[in-house]
Amino acid sequence: GCAATHVVTAVAVPGIAGVHNICAYGDTMTINDTITTGLYTSSLATVTNLGGGLGRVTGGSPGTASVTYIVPSGCTASATFTVNPLPGPISGAGPVCVGGTETVTDASTGGVWSAGAGSVSVGSVSGIVSGVAEGTGMVSYTLTATGCRVDSMITVMTLPVAGVITGAGSVCAGGSITLADTVTGGVWSSTGTMASVSGGVVHTLSAGVDTIAYTVTNMCGNMVANTVVTIDPVPDAGVITGRDSVCVGLEGTLNESISGGTWSASNANAAIGSTGVLGGMVAGMDTVIYTVSNAWCTAYTTAVITVFGSGECPALGNVEISKCENVKIWPNPSSGDVVVQCGEAGILRAYNILGQKVAAFDLIAGEHKVQLGKGIAEGVYLMEYTNNNGVRSVVHMVVAR
Repeated sequence: GCAATHVVTAVAVPGIAGVHNICAYGDTMTINDTITTGLYTSSLATVTNLGGGLGRVTGGSPGTASVTYIVPSGCTASATFTVNPLPGPISGAGPVCVGGTETVTDASTGGVWSAGAGSVSVGSVSGIVSGVAEGTGMVSYTLTATGCRVDSMITVMTLPVAGVITGAGSVCAGGSITLADTVTGGVWSSTGTMASVSGGVVHTLSAGVDTIAYTVTNMCGNMVANTVVTIDPVPDAGVITGRDSVCVGLEGTLNESISGGTWSASNANAAIGSTGVLGGMVAGMDTVIYTVSNAWCTAYTTAVITVFGSGECPALGNVEISKCENVKIWPNPSSGDVVVQCGEAGILRAYNILGQKVAAFDLIAGEHKVQLGKGIAEGVYLMEYTNNNGVRSVVHMVVAR
């Protein structure tokens, strides 16, 4: 009889291996198929084709997911799995001090706590975290039923470092010094009453010893660096007495109420020796300085000296420093017009800084208005009043407009 034939080709059916439940948002599994030429697709998960029948599945949103493997012949294989939800986020995982504790919590139930190797430890049930060493550590909460977990990093702190205070350790009373510290962010304070401090600048109030503190604070407590500041007394520079003026080529003596100091003159109009002998060198004004020092501090007092030229000396002579008991002149400074009050009749002479006489007035006892002249220059003048008995009084007056 008659017969018909049909050729049928048998095609291999794919079969996915390695499928299991995973956790949401980032957990992975590796799957494979014996047929190496197919491609994977997935729902509720991301799948990466690695080639040769291999694939990597990454969990997305929680739920029931599937993965499908399609080979060139059109045959497919599918498998389902569960994407399990993660525990809730960890709460309370703030910084903790070494030796201190804090409690962390999770809204999900049925899990246990653990800590990775590092700076913290945690009770598996209580969630009490202990700071072990300075640094960072990780705590994890894992659901027992699914193995899904969340992590949180915890900073472990220790007491702050107060650093080292640098700067001068001695200062004169009434002076100031600036201190610094090798650590920023601290607060300066004074523990005593001899000094005050702001921003590292120490202002001294009186002689003695005070302690300056620098305090650095964090959540674990305070650390303090201290330095002792010695506040030395300023020496007494005393009072200069003696001559108020001297003539060129002549000498006089200045005296000081305090011994042990040194004499000097600010310019070359006068010269003064170590014992206070004053000599007139060039007509003009000079300032004599008497300096007293101790171990740390220096003080000085001054006297203004007028050096008169030789042409003025016969009338003036060497004038002693006077308290001007016999004459008063005001205002001082003035514009050149002054009021003179004298107890006795006499002569008022005005000399400029070069020792030149610029004006002279015969006065009777009483109060007088005196004009030195509209053209008189600004500067320092020596007003010498000699009464009829030859007693001299001297006032330094400033003309300023």
